Amino acid sequence: LDGFRGGLMGFLGYDWAAARHGVVLPLDNTDDKTDEHADRGTACSAWLGCYDIFLRQEAGLWQLYGADCASLQSVYAEIATCMLSLSNQQATATTTTTTTFIPRWTRSDYQHAFARVQDYLRAGDCYQINLTQAFDATVSDQFQLLSRFDQLHALTRAPFAGYLAIDAEHELLSCSPELFLSFLADGEVVTRPIKGTQPRHADPIQDAARKQQLAQSEKDQAENLMIVDLLRNDLARQAQIGSVRVPKLFEIESFAQVHHLVSEIRATLAEGQSPLDLLFDALPGGSITGAPKIRAMQIIAELEAGRRGAYCGSMGYLNADGTGRFNILIRTLERIGSQVSVWAGGGITIASEVNQEYQECWDKVGAILRCLEG
Repeated sequence: LDGFRGGLMGFLGYDWAAARHGVVLPLDNTDDKTDEHADRGTACSAWLGCYDIFLRQEAGLWQLYGADCASLQSVYAEIATCMLSLSNQQATATTTTTTTFIPRWTRSDYQHAFARVQDYLRAGDCYQINLTQAFDATVSDQFQLLSRFDQLHALTRAPFAGYLAIDAEHELLSCSPELFLSFLADGEVVTRPIKGTQPRHADPIQDAARKQQLAQSEKDQAENLMIVDLLRNDLARQAQIGSVRVPKLFEIESFAQVHHLVSEIRATLAEGQSPLDLLFDALPGGSITGAPKIRAMQIIAELEAGRRGAYCGSMGYLNADGTGRFNILIRTLERIGSQVSVWAGGGITIASEVNQEYQECWDKVGAILRCLEG
């Protein structure tokens, strides 16, 4: 939040965004319905708040920003008291899960869904569909995702990480490596879709070989290009004519657990178009739906075991001056009551191989799962 200067902050979930496009969402068919909050259909699917008083970390210290107003001094004092209490809670919070993470799908379930995706691809419904699976764990009443933020952030070194507590029963902790939209001065917009993955290797020589393999992969480049074209179209609907451009294509970015293939698309908002117009219309991001987007989302709703919730939506902020930044909510944990869920998936094309795609799910979230179970 280095760039936050007061304005909107929050998240817009995948379910909220898909419903806005007319996609009929599936019933949540998770097994555990003992807690009313275990049903993702009852959870908040989008939440934005407007903040003109906020804290920002600078040089390792928290700085309070707000209007220099005598009537607000008692509010500032209460914030300072709450910060001290929060610090004490973090120091004493329990951080253990009561069960390990269990995938909602067996390997056979995933293989069946993958085969159905291939059927749709061969039929010409889509040329890429993002298939994801969820992993769930039950936690104690005292557990808070916030207690694991520092540990997970150090593990993943995610550039677009974030945390949000909607209420006492609903938390989001995102270790996202992917930028959805960055709103710059003078109306410029940047999106950096990820499509293409190789796991890291502890041996530097083998790690470099995997990085080179990804850079030269025609399959991954084709997947990436499909999403670049989709996002160019999404941006063009609110952009000045002729302003959409692709300055970076198929760049390799290396993260703690994986290498990713990343491209960059830039545009300039047309007169009369606001950042919120683009944000709302472009969600959910093409990198986590597929293409064409609407049909891909319809197939996702048919095949996936339950709703995605906040996952594959977006978390971020928008300043009062129109600048801001929103991520893609991947590598993201969502706690609803006593259930914590994390998802992983990837874009499936006609050239995809089922065992490689299944393993890619574990490559993306395996370290996060082990961290929370440890």
